[in-house]
Amino acid sequence: MEVKISSKEDFSLIEIIRKENESTSTRSLESILKSLAPCCRMIFDMNKCEFLSSAELRVLLGISQQIQEIGGRGAFVGLRKEVASLMYVTGFDNIFKNFDTLSEALAAVKGGNDNA
Repeated sequence: MEVKISSKEDFSLIEIIRKENESTSTRSLESILKSLAPCCRMIFDMNKCEFLSSAELRVLLGISQQIQEIGGRGAFVGLRKEVASLMYVTGFDNIFKNFDTLSEALAAVKGGNDNA
């Protein structure tokens, strides 16, 4: 798994890249914790994420809880069908919503949409 974090003017874009046949690694996901700040806005670009292990999902859940605890907002963009199904089954889709485009996700995390 590879995680790329880009700090934009008013949000952080976190690109998660994972092939289905790669081994599980939570270390790169844990690097996201360093980017957390009060009232942060984070968009997780999942377009290149083919799979999430239970360990990786657990780390993402911890990150999402910390984002909420510090008054931040988060959203997914571009969840693939298989990963979206996993998010639905685990209830993760109730924490962060998925959007088709970056602009939709950005509007949500900026507060223009209560579904983030």
